[in-house]
Amino acid sequence: MGENYGLSASAIQFLEKLQEKTSVVWVVFGNPYSLVNCKNAKSLLEAYDEDPITQEMAVQGIFGSFGFRGLLPVTASKEYAFGDGDYSPALHRLGFGLPEESGLHSENLALIDTILEDAIRKQAMPGCVALVAKNGKIVFEKAYGKHTYKEEQPTRPEDIFDLASVTKIAATTLAIMKLHDEGKIHIYDSLGKHLRSSWVPTRPA
Repeated sequence: MGENYGLSASAIQFLEKLQEKTSVVWVVFGNPYSLVNCKNAKSLLEAYDEDPITQEMAVQGIFGSFGFRGLLPVTASKEYAFGDGDYSPALHRLGFGLPEESGLHSENLALIDTILEDAIRKQAMPGCVALVAKNGKIVFEKAYGKHTYKEEQPTRPEDIFDLASVTKIAATTLAIMKLHDEGKIHIYDSLGKHLRSSWVPTRPA
């Protein structure tokens, strides 16, 4: 690879100019000796490998899903010496993990496919994105269907949705789920049992 260890001079120059205008984190997916070429980096992460898992974990760490703690195992230059390193705390932002890490089961989440594909087939909706998160980890994220019934544009997880009428989902539903878990209400209770003002004598509330 030569003295640059695969890092092009143009890429290094680009990062140096970019960090003059905004915050930049240099991430090196390779040989730590290549850090000799990164002496002007203001913030740098040595990730060693360029496989997909390492790349994904590096991004999650920078985002703040978990903290970093690492020390260099070699000396690349006076700026990056053996034992140099730092600690960055977790910012408690959503990261990604396996369902089993959060006490869920993959086979149960697989039922989401059946439910949503059936809803699309019955034209309850043209498409959607399902996301399940627990204990700070996204354990399931998948897109289904199309943007509209007429379009052929497939739905993607990164699509931006126009959200409306979310109170019953983001507030009421979650509150009911919590109260049910605590044994304070039952799913099939009538509304009038808990909100007497909604009770009408002539019919069930």
